[in-house]
Amino acid sequence: MPAPLPGPHEVRVKVSWSGVNPSDVKSRAGMRTKSAALPGDHPHSDGAGVIDRVGEGVDRARLGERVWLWNAAWGRASGTAAEHVVLPAAQAVALPDGIG
Repeated sequence: MPAPLPGPHEVRVKVSWSGVNPSDVKSRAGMRTKSAALPGDHPHSDGAGVIDRVGEGVDRARLGERVWLWNAAWGRASGTAAEHVVLPAAQAVALPDGIG
């Protein structure tokens, strides 16, 4: 699939780590209305990676920033179980040097 493009106030992250959040477990168990089984859906809410593209309204200085991600799949079809994920810039939090 082509890499998604960020919209205003969003960033695109090249994902290096994808984590399973308790909400992901509940979705897979059928306890939520959103299904991760739809074509094009990528599950997982949490993860880490590097910002490789920014949308309008996001400081370009964030390009190349290592970040951890939360609620990436909330209200969107694509979570962190993908090569790239787009999400609001506020949900991509700087990951300090020395943190794996």
